Amino acid sequence: MNKLTKTFVESIEPTDKEQIIRDSELKGFTLKVLPSGKKVYMLQYRYGRKTRKPKIGNHGEITAEHARKIAKSWLGKLAMDVDPMAQREQEEKNITINELFNLYIEERKPYTKPNYLRDSLRYHERFIKDGVGKIKASEVTRDDLAKLHNKLSKTKYQANRVLQLISATINFGIANQLIEERINPCSFVKKYKEDKKEVYLTNEQINRLFEVLDQEQAQQTEDEYLIAAIKVILLTGARKNEILTLKWSYINFDRKLFNLPDSKTGAKPIMVSDNVLKIIKTLKKQKDNEYVFVGKVKGSYWVNIRKPWLRISKKAGFEGVRIHDLRHTFASMGANAGLTLLEVGGMLGHKRSTTTERYAHLFDENKRKAVDKVTEVILNSNN
Repeated sequence: MNKLTKTFVESIEPTDKEQIIRDSELKGFTLKVLPSGKKVYMLQYRYGRKTRKPKIGNHGEITAEHARKIAKSWLGKLAMDVDPMAQREQEEKNITINELFNLYIEERKPYTKPNYLRDSLRYHERFIKDGVGKIKASEVTRDDLAKLHNKLSKTKYQANRVLQLISATINFGIANQLIEERINPCSFVKKYKEDKKEVYLTNEQINRLFEVLDQEQAQQTEDEYLIAAIKVILLTGARKNEILTLKWSYINFDRKLFNLPDSKTGAKPIMVSDNVLKIIKTLKKQKDNEYVFVGKVKGSYWVNIRKPWLRISKKAGFEGVRIHDLRHTFASMGANAGLTLLEVGGMLGHKRSTTTERYAHLFDENKRKAVDKVTEVILNSNN
């Protein structure tokens, strides 16, 4: 017998017959391997005169470590003369979306980015908790979800995120055997098409922005670390939080790189120019603070720059421009400089070419100009 670990479970090859593999450490903890390749964690135990083999979850949907944790908790219930299978069957009938959501969030905390957790809690509190959240998870219907989705139709992005959150909650319940296995009712609700709002600053607006930033710094009316962060966001095309959370240890001055250990798309390097490094070198390293762009809280970084950005953009004469639009502007300038779509995608850190395709129209303009030039050359050659 072997201990059921991730490595061991994934090394097991399916055969033409069902395989039952028992864990070497935890009594009753079992893995069933089907000829199809599907691997199922179970717990075998006796309660009264009955032998039970409830399913814990499918490998891939839950980890071996998580399955072991559930098996231990069930054995603990058995020690208190509680049949975990019967208890689960009762819970499946009664657990609400709210209760399931709380379990889902608790489970995801160690593996999920803070922004997702924050937004999930906010969406649940505002839109789910007092409505759909009170419905039993096994009884929530497509109509219940469609009504909520339609109610939020004025903010399509928000409506879709709320639906996705409920869908993830239900999938979690199914995967962990907290509700009966069924087709997720969220899959029957059509999501809204989201219009991607993209704003690009012109050369004139960029010049005006730098004038305002330099003026604010000279007059000390805005924080120098904030001003530097805005400049670096524009000059790298990086995401706001990638720059705000930048640590001195991530910077390789010799290779002109920011080596980010984590980002929206995972670990990635960001190539930077001499001008960017020059801005950073003007900043004073603060004792007991590992972050480059020092925030107002001791030992931390600038967390929310929305309000100061609104003040600065208003003075620069372009209200309604988001800080994220500086990233779009970087892409626009790359297109104007004659770079390819692939090159711009690489600088922005896109893992998939489809993500960069949203900027394709910027390169179409360059192609039109090139066609005009070629046409002009051909026509002039006939004169």
